[in-house]
Amino acid sequence: MGDSVGLSGSKVVFVYYAHPMFMYYTPEEEDVIKSIKEYFGKNGKEVVVINPSEYEKIESFKEIKKSKGMKFCLCLVEMADYLVFQRYKITEGFKKFLKEYMDEESSGEEKVRKEMHKLRGLMKREKIVTPGVAEEVNHALENDIPVYEITESGIEDFREEELKSDISPPPEDTLYNTLKRCFQISEVE
Repeated sequence: MGDSVGLSGSKVVFVYYAHPMFMYYTPEEEDVIKSIKEYFGKNGKEVVVINPSEYEKIESFKEIKKSKGMKFCLCLVEMADYLVFQRYKITEGFKKFLKEYMDEESSGEEKVRKEMHKLRGLMKREKIVTPGVAEEVNHALENDIPVYEITESGIEDFREEELKSDISPPPEDTLYNTLKRCFQISEVE
């Protein structure tokens, strides 16, 4: 796409911020957006961060996003000059909560036991890639949009040909919905 020229004559850079829904409206999300603006705003460029969480706040867009699903987000990706993505960091507190949840739920039916086994595997990781983030990153790569990753060191070039999700997209995999539900419950407690 290339940098655009804004109203003030300065270059405008559009950066899509791909991150898990679990991170919407958090202080971490705000911090990352600031980092993106600083990183891409070098040399006096104006940076517009295309943040999918913002579209949850506008009722008409919320309905479109709900009805179109990932297609809506992929259209936003295509409007960007760059894509920056973030893996979801699984905190020790969240791991503890998941362990307690699994202890309560694992005695149930076979399908639930299989999902609990998958959860145990995820708990061994420090960070995970969610299905939506993987799809957005891969769409950017297919459209020759440069991709960057948020890491502990800052914003770095993503040099892989593909990003794989650590969990299957819903509704095929109830693990995604289980994780989503667990995250929401742990935030309330």
